[in-house]
Parts: sequence; C-alpha cells; structure tokens
Amino acid sequence: VLLLGLGVPSEKSYSTLIKIAFQSLTLVCDSVSELSGEHLRLCISTLGHFGRQANTNIALTAAASLLWSVSDAIQAKRKDAEKEPEYSALWMFLLLEVLGLCTDDRPEVRDGAIQTLFRTMQLYGATLSLQT
Repeated sequence: VLLLGLGVPSEKSYSTLIKIAFQSLTLVCDSVSELSGEHLRLCISTLGHFGRQANTNIALTAAASLLWSVSDAIQAKRKDAEKEPEYSALWMFLLLEVLGLCTDDRPEVRDGAIQTLFRTMQLYGATLSLQT
C-alpha cells in the first residue's frame, strides 16, 4: 500500500503517526465537556482503540486517565433530566469500553482500566437504575 506516493510506511512512521494522533485526541479530551453526544461516542470509541495500542504509555493514558475524564463529563451532563437517557446510554457505552480494556494482556493497562472502572462505579454507581 502506497500512501501519498511516499512508499511503504515503516513501523517507525506508524508509531509516530499514532503518537501525533493521540496527542491530538488528548487536546480534544481537554475540552470534552463541549462535545455533543455523538462526538462523545466517537471519542470513547477512539480512546478504546488507543487503549489497545502496542505503546503501553498511550494505552495506559487512554485507559486510566482520559476515559476517566470522559466519564466525569458524561456524569455532569446526566444531571440534566432532559438529556439523562442519552448520556446514561453513553455512560454504559463507556463502561463497556473500559471493561474491554480490563482484559488487556499488559498488567499496567489492565490495572489502570480496572481502577478506572472501580473508581467510576464507586462514585457514580448509585445513579444507575435497578434495570441497568
């Protein structure tokens, strides 16, 4: 596969692109409270993909730090009764993404995801309905 006529990309160039993309997503997460529900869903999904990257630092940051920030932003939006159903669904989507990272082969990523899941449930678990 040739990209822009530059030849076959190397492992190093992929790694560099992943780092740049992750830095960009980190900037987006700095303003996560401004994102719409649709964009939050994309952000959660993308963070999940970064949580599965070979670079352990990127994976750990996505699993333990950035997904926590997104969870916190979702909880703030759930307080609006009109938006609560949409953001409750997003929160469940986020929890499923974190749960997937809890089975990562790398102990650091797995432990970070488990800590995020427990912290999230400890703080916000009481807001779940009995049905959920």
